[in-house]
Amino acid sequence: MNTWQLFYKGTALQYQFEQQSRLVALWERTIIMGLQCGVSIETQKKQIKQDLDELEEYILGLVGEKEYTNEDIKEQIGDTLYRLLLNKWGLNVVCGLKLKVIENNEMNGHLFMKA
Repeated sequence: MNTWQLFYKGTALQYQFEQQSRLVALWERTIIMGLQCGVSIETQKKQIKQDLDELEEYILGLVGEKEYTNEDIKEQIGDTLYRLLLNKWGLNVVCGLKLKVIENNEMNGHLFMKA
C-alpha cells in the first residue's frame, strides 16, 4: 500500500491508500457542493484556512513539538475521533491546494510515496 503525506505548516498526517485520485476527486467535489449550496469561493477559502489553523493547533496540542506518528495521535484520541481528524485534515489540505489557500511546498501540501 502507498503512503500519502498531507501537511500544513510542517505538521503532517499520513494516509495509506490504493487509489488516492478517487479520494482527491471526492474531496474536491465538496468545493462544487459548497457553491451549489450558496457558499462562495472566498468564504470556502476563509473556512479552509481557519480549519487548517485549528486542526494544526489541535494536533500540536496532542503531540507537542516531538516527532510523532499517526498511531501516537490515534492512541490519544481513539479510533473514531482519529478517523474524523484524518478526513477533515485531508479535505482541507486538498481543497486548500485546489483553491490556492496554501502552496505545495516544503511546509504545506502533499507528498506521495509508492510502496
